[in-house]
Amino acid sequence: MNKLTIISVGKLKDEGLRKIENDYLKRINSFKIEVIESKAYSEDKDKEAKKVLEIIRSKENSPTIILLSERGQEFDSAGFAQFLNRKQGHVFLVFGGAAGHGEEIIKAAHGELSLSKLTFAHQLARIVLMEQLYRAHTLLTGHPYHK
Repeated sequence: MNKLTIISVGKLKDEGLRKIENDYLKRINSFKIEVIESKAYSEDKDKEAKKVLEIIRSKENSPTIILLSERGQEFDSAGFAQFLNRKQGHVFLVFGGAAGHGEEIIKAAHGELSLSKLTFAHQLARIVLMEQLYRAHTLLTGHPYHK
């Protein structure tokens, strides 16, 4: 994977959570990560999907789009690290809005990823993803964080 972009419909409003996210982003240096927050449209998932696809298409002609979803594939931490390691090019991980993912982004996606069988608030799910990205980084670089 050359680059990873996380697109989140809605903003991370809690300053404490934003600090945690930024801390993880600073620690990860084995791959480049960008976080983009897209506007939420009052649970209009199709409008949100169109906006997310506009963002993706403005950045990459041939993206790999993975949706964060409760129906997605689950991994343990080592499996997630290998999943990321096998990806080529520009990978987009997409958090949908409150109503989920719109049909257009579902059709464009190359897969779905679940962080857990549990349901998390979007803001907390972003932090869980950041921690797992950091853990993947440490596994792939031989850092002792993951024991």
